[in-house]
Amino acid sequence: MKATDALMRNNEQIKANLAAQNLVYVGTYTTSAVQMGCKGPAVTSVDQLAGKKVRGVGAYGQTFRDLGATLVDMS
Repeated sequence: MKATDALMRNNEQIKANLAAQNLVYVGTYTTSAVQMGCKGPAVTSVDQLAGKKVRGVGAYGQTFRDLGATLVDMS
């Protein structure tokens, strides 16, 4: 999301295109669905998250932690 924000704010072609349409970029926001890639059996319920190792960031990471998952760093 930071890369998209930087592109929208700094790319002259994008800024010119927006200006030609009388538009101003104000920010990037997403509420996309969370998708999980699993090693082993698929997680099919929230109850199955307890004890699973999960790579998650931001609000999603905190939610996984609150549901009992163990957060691990990206490497």
